[in-house]
Amino acid sequence: MIIWGIGPKVRALILRGIVQVFDLEGYVKEEDKTDLFPVDTHVRQICQLIWPETEGKNDRGLAKFVVEQCQKLRVSPLNFNSGCWILGSTAQEVFNILMNQLLRSRR
Repeated sequence: MIIWGIGPKVRALILRGIVQVFDLEGYVKEEDKTDLFPVDTHVRQICQLIWPETEGKNDRGLAKFVVEQCQKLRVSPLNFNSGCWILGSTAQEVFNILMNQLLRSRR
């Protein structure tokens, strides 16, 4: 799918958001869900932690692999993608909170 002037990551992010907001995932063909799976550094890092074999895959290859895995697990690839981004983008903050709690409990 091409949207002129918008790159693949932003396009996928916009389309994923529309599909999620309007609860349209059931209407999207399984093979088209890769187009709704934006890959950024946070998503890539979380996916590589779960599936080390994704290391070295390009964005499209990573998206295709993870969408297929989510389908096998009967997990929404769109929700998984959103969760990866949230987890990855807040990982440092979560780590700091946990470390502070650990240090306080040792005092």
